Amino acid sequence: MPLCNRAGTWGAYPASIVINETGPNNLATAVIKYEIIHEADGPEWVDVSAEKMEITGYHYFEKKGKENQTGRPLNTSTIDQFQDAFPNWTADKSMWWLQDNARDLAGDLVQITTYIDTYENKRRVKVGWLSLYRDKPSYGGGGGEPADSDTRQRISNRLQAKLRAHRGGGTKPVPPSKAAGRPSLPSRPKPPVPRKSEDAPPACTDGEAWAAFVAAVPAKWGDEETDREWFRILRELFGDEMDEATLSSEDWGAVKAKAPGMVNSA
Repeated sequence: MPLCNRAGTWGAYPASIVINETGPNNLATAVIKYEIIHEADGPEWVDVSAEKMEITGYHYFEKKGKENQTGRPLNTSTIDQFQDAFPNWTADKSMWWLQDNARDLAGDLVQITTYIDTYENKRRVKVGWLSLYRDKPSYGGGGGEPADSDTRQRISNRLQAKLRAHRGGGTKPVPPSKAAGRPSLPSRPKPPVPRKSEDAPPACTDGEAWAAFVAAVPAKWGDEETDREWFRILRELFGDEMDEATLSSEDWGAVKAKAPGMVNSA
């Protein structure tokens, strides 16, 4: 099947789901091959199944960072996306439930958002967001081998307690809309930013950084323009080699301080 060739919002079947460690930092990752069926066109879905497009998404359950007694930081954004996209993945189920039930999940549509990434003059389309498929599109924001038994146990030891704690209580934060009457936008994926220096801005949360950026976006902009500008600023600040799985509170402080002043409202 041809690969997805453009940015957009899509209804897709998760044709395969495998969980393993990926990349140079061996981050626990859900690798999903999506078969695209619908494309969002304003408030409606358009059938694009004749194009027979597919795309593989890499969804990181961990962030790259210094390990401590509890291991690497949990990528809570990914966990929240999966809970939204797969409602039957309840807090009492482990991450392996997703892989073990992949055949059943492959029959249920999900919504994904793709964006264009350029690195070393090569243009690539990547999955940026995963959410529940609905009758109307909502805007915001395969391949691989399953882990062997040793890797599976290693990932479980690092993550299972933290997953249970994160998913067991509280409500998921909803980022604020920029202006009255405008729908709330979901938080963006997690790219890296420069390390802290002596005069670095105060650390903050991802929600605070996103709120500061949204406040600087022109009122006339819709979700698509806002999303495009977010990724443009991140690439301008930190280069084309963006690793969405890495971010610290100090990094988010830099995003909060710099991104609002870089919004191109022309």
